[in-house]
Amino acid sequence: MMRWVVTLATAVALAAACGPSAQPTCTGVSCVCNGSDCACAGGASCDVMCGIFPRCNATCTGVTACNVECRDDCTAKCNAGDTCTMQCANNCTYDCSKSKTCTADVGDDANVDCTGAGSCTVTCSGTCKVKCGNAGACNVTCASGAAADVCSDQTTRACGGC
Repeated sequence: MMRWVVTLATAVALAAACGPSAQPTCTGVSCVCNGSDCACAGGASCDVMCGIFPRCNATCTGVTACNVECRDDCTAKCNAGDTCTMQCANNCTYDCSKSKTCTADVGDDANVDCTGAGSCTVTCSGTCKVKCGNAGACNVTCASGAAADVCSDQTTRACGGC
């Protein structure tokens, strides 16, 4: 009987964690989510909240302010935007190339592309690589508070080795 109660409690907990609240949601005039993919095209703002849903994919195109928050294994693109921000845990890929302002707070094993951005500010709490080619300013801070290493190509900054 006790085993059945524990099994039932585990099933209820998993259902709550994997239920509708775990699915990505977004706000913004043109924002639509379909499964793990969310996209915004145009408008003043777009906020994508991936919650605990892993492998979320978010795309903002021509949005004045794009904000993405996700957990692990996320991919986000902010194309031709003014202000692009991303907060993610581990193993994330973020492309804010050619945006005016790019700000990212990323976890371990992250890749950020700020190529051609007006300014790029990345805080990395683990290992990460940031492409800064033709960016107006590229500031990468590692978990230790130290500045990132400049890699041999002179355009990539890295925390945890090039």
